[in-house]
Amino acid sequence: MYTDTFYKEIKRLKPAHLVVFDRKQAKVSAEQCYWELKAIDITAFKSEDDLYSELRTRFTEAVRCRSRTIKNVGCQLSGGLDSSAIAVLLSRNFDT
Repeated sequence: MYTDTFYKEIKRLKPAHLVVFDRKQAKVSAEQCYWELKAIDITAFKSEDDLYSELRTRFTEAVRCRSRTIKNVGCQLSGGLDSSAIAVLLSRNFDT
């Protein structure tokens, strides 16, 4: 169901999963997947440039719609590619 972590009694869930906790029995009663990444047919794109353009458009829109605010926007960096790409997009679309 889930895996151990460095901390005693704290478990790690699979990506995009949640657990249902039964308070009466004081235990986890179920695990559910709430989101699944669907593959797209890349053969529908005429070229690699078209594919990258679509990725750039979708990624930019995903970041933009999650960062609509009148306040300052922040980003926690893990050093990975995804958080770095998000930080770059935010820096281009907001005053830093």
